[in-house]
Amino acid sequence: MGDASPLRRALGSTAALAVFAIGATACSSGSSSSASQPSAATLATASGSVTTLPAAATAVPVASGPAPTSTAAVPAPETAVDGVALLHGAIASMAAGYHFTTTLTVAGAVVLTAEGDRVGDGTRLGVTKGNVSVRYVITPTATWVQPEGGDWQQLASTSANADPIAALASPSAVHVTGVDGTATNVDASIPASALGLVGADTVTMSARIDNGAITSVGYATTIDGKPAVMQATIGAVVDGSPVTAPS
Repeated sequence: MGDASPLRRALGSTAALAVFAIGATACSSGSSSSASQPSAATLATASGSVTTLPAAATAVPVASGPAPTSTAAVPAPETAVDGVALLHGAIASMAAGYHFTTTLTVAGAVVLTAEGDRVGDGTRLGVTKGNVSVRYVITPTATWVQPEGGDWQQLASTSANADPIAALASPSAVHVTGVDGTATNVDASIPASALGLVGADTVTMSARIDNGAITSVGYATTIDGKPAVMQATIGAVVDGSPVTAPS
């Protein structure tokens, strides 16, 4: 069966985009990635070096005087944070799947939203752009699209299924940018091709890892010369049934 032409014109190749990547929308406009770089003090490379961040301060007695009556906060020894190991552990814990809600903003305006589940090596999701909504089912070998109120159609070619969670497994560098309670924020340098993008060698993807699981990912780029931001929240799978071809 052929492509759903009106939907394809309205949404572009959004299968990759909706699963967090800007995909063909950015590719067709000559995208380039941008993100602020953390200081060298927070660098941890993929080869296994770690960054150090101050641990919580510990109160100890004041040393002067025979009968100390007050305490003073002094820095505790620095605690090493291995961003690479933390990221790999979080990805491994999510291998069975996850739920995502994604927003693409261009020049401050929301232009696309997507929501769905990644289950094993398949994805099912709904995508909305303007007043057009479609659903996708994506397997390793094929992609199906269903317009609102219409029938499922198999696309003539397999749409790119760029999965940033999987892409995070092979970063060229990982920067720990902050620790907030149980959460750690990292920036990972990812090959643009791993996200279905062209026009840049690498993309800096930010991820928040809380209690051993990735809870959000995002990155910045440009579309038609305008600043664009992809941001997704990640959580537990909502529909954990196997992703199979629509009947």
